[in-house]
Amino acid sequence: MIVQCSECHHPISDKALSCPNCGAPMTVTEPTTYSQKTVLIEKTSKRYKLRDVYWMVSLFVGLILALASASNSSTAWMVIGIVIVVASLLWAFMNAISTWWHHG
Repeated sequence: MIVQCSECHHPISDKALSCPNCGAPMTVTEPTTYSQKTVLIEKTSKRYKLRDVYWMVSLFVGLILALASASNSSTAWMVIGIVIVVASLLWAFMNAISTWWHHG
C-alpha cells in the first residue's frame, strides 16, 4: 500500500522504514485487526461461592431435621425442618439470580 511521507509528502511504501526522498523515519502503527479471539473469563467471587455453601448446609440441616422428626412424630420440629428446606431453596434461587446479575 502506498502512503505519503509525513515530512515531504512523497509517495512511499507502507513497508519502508524511512522515506527514500527525505530520510524521515516512518511511524509504526499497530494493526487494526487482531488474529486472536478475545476470551471472556468470568470469575465468581468468594462471596457468591460462600453463599452457595450456606444454602447447601442449611438445606441439609433442614432435611435431617424434617426426616428425623418424622420418625419421632414430632410435628413442631418437622414444620421447622420444612420451613428451613423451603427457605434454603429460596436462598439458592436468589443466589443464582444474584450471581447471574453481577456477571452481566
